[in-house]
Amino acid sequence: MKKLKIKKQFLKYTASSFISSVAEEGVFLLSAWLLSGRLSDAAVALLPMVIARMVSNVINFYINQKLVFRSQRSIGVAFVRYMLQALPVAVLQLLLTTGIYALFSIGEEQVALRGVIYAGVMTALFVVSYIMQKLWVFKATENAEKRVKV
Repeated sequence: MKKLKIKKQFLKYTASSFISSVAEEGVFLLSAWLLSGRLSDAAVALLPMVIARMVSNVINFYINQKLVFRSQRSIGVAFVRYMLQALPVAVLQLLLTTGIYALFSIGEEQVALRGVIYAGVMTALFVVSYIMQKLWVFKATENAEKRVKV
């Protein structure tokens, strides 16, 4: 029965991530469109990505806290913990993908191979992030566990 609960939770986590990804893509496209021609090319390349990731993180945090893990932890503490795990995961994604590209001399023209590597890295980090959120970010506090058992 516990395996079924974990599988159901992981499916909810996957759905939450999908919803966040769709929102991130939409915010990215809208931001890029709104900022295009108003800022430098470098700013238009970076700013929509940052805005979209921030919005996506907030959506993902809220869905995971309320629906996936049903956490009783205070929102402030949980959000700080969420960001403390999300930021290093994003940096790790960048380091791993660019590191693998460099290690194996995979050039920009090898788009399909880069995509496969990116997907592999993201899949591994997806699982790592799930475990971190389950065991640390949204883990029930002792007081919350006692309230549930009473």
